[in-house]
Amino acid sequence: MRGRHEGADRFQPSAINGYILSKWRFRGSELLFGAMTLGVFMPGQIALMPWAFILGKLGLTNTTWGLVLVHTVQGLSFSTLFCRNYYVNIPGDLIKAARIDGAGFCRIFRKIILPLSPPILIVTVIWQFTAIWNEFSLCRGLHLGPRAADHGGAHRASSPPRWWRTAASGRSR
Repeated sequence: MRGRHEGADRFQPSAINGYILSKWRFRGSELLFGAMTLGVFMPGQIALMPWAFILGKLGLTNTTWGLVLVHTVQGLSFSTLFCRNYYVNIPGDLIKAARIDGAGFCRIFRKIILPLSPPILIVTVIWQFTAIWNEFSLCRGLHLGPRAADHGGAHRASSPPRWWRTAASGRSR
């Protein structure tokens, strides 16, 4: 039987990262947080070629698992930022009391942090789903390939207007 927080374990990397960056101070934690935050502001186009290389090496090109991997890693920095900012507001006395009672890192996370996390994890899930859905909708709406009519009726069987083909190809009239 799974626990009460079975959905929360799908976003544990972000939750653990947020917990570490908000409640555990270590040398380089500020630098690590800055690097994670930088990932939020990095345009996706910068990572396009490295992702193509990585997915090719892993044999995940043109697969659903390749997309899952990309969206999971790309969403990690924003999800971590969400969780970190949420966990900063959890009273430090709660964690100190757990440490006095003999709880370690994992037990504090599992017994104190995760039960307080459903609101931020729900926000994170909604954000991740919305971002992926918007990207899917954009790709679906702009796909003008030869099989455009075969994509679930999203496009008419006729070709796009000439001005659109010209604009999409980058040529001038």
